[in-house]
Amino acid sequence: IVPGYNESKVVGNCVESILASDYPNFEIILVDDGSTDDTLSVMQSFATDQRVQVIGKPNGGKASALNAGIATAHGEILFFVDADGLFTPSAIREMLNGFTSEKIGAVCGNDAPVNLDRIQTRLACIQTHVGTGFVRRALALVNCLPIVSGNIGAFRRSAIEKTGPFLEGFIGEDLELTWRVHKAGYRVNFAPRAVVLAEVPSTVKDLWKQRVRWARGLLQTVRIHKNMMFNLRYGLFGIYLPIIVTSMIIIPLLQLLIVILLPVLAI
Repeated sequence: IVPGYNESKVVGNCVESILASDYPNFEIILVDDGSTDDTLSVMQSFATDQRVQVIGKPNGGKASALNAGIATAHGEILFFVDADGLFTPSAIREMLNGFTSEKIGAVCGNDAPVNLDRIQTRLACIQTHVGTGFVRRALALVNCLPIVSGNIGAFRRSAIEKTGPFLEGFIGEDLELTWRVHKAGYRVNFAPRAVVLAEVPSTVKDLWKQRVRWARGLLQTVRIHKNMMFNLRYGLFGIYLPIIVTSMIIIPLLQLLIVILLPVLAI
């Protein structure tokens, strides 16, 4: 399921990369979320392939577009990817390999940076390798993986039917749905070899906007699921949630405060 709003420059490459996958049995649901450019026409150019279905709808936000795709899809595994993602040939097969048991409700893939043309994006690449190579692997082992990335994430249909679809009008829809999957008693796994290439913020301004958006999404999710915090009913995941808030909200604020105080300390 590929949602898109004004993604005419990138969605074609995304679809071509999916069609080139080495896994044979899949369908592609392209959802145009009321774009004002020619995204819909680019999507429709792929409709001659029997594996591709195109949906056009009024603008309602990413979660709304994803839910429209869910309502149309036939598969047991619902695979969500951003319109600027580029699938490696084995991404679908490797993602499916992550569903090792019926207890796995969702699998997060490996979203790797592709625009390594400056220092900031190269540092982001190092951060990604550390995050995926160590942190996500470890968190998946103890069933504490907090988010299935919107860039490359797959959910079991039965899990979605149990938890409900994405919350519309919500910033961190992928984060919030992942917490609901945990709350429903499913495990969330990580598939490191399921690689989708995507651009990361290349300017400080774009990076700041991304991190602020992530923080807002986290705070909204905490407000909805505050009863999971410190709750042993959810195992280690309930204990880990306060650590997420600390590392994603409190520590960055302290770091920002330190930067502001540096001139004073220097004097």
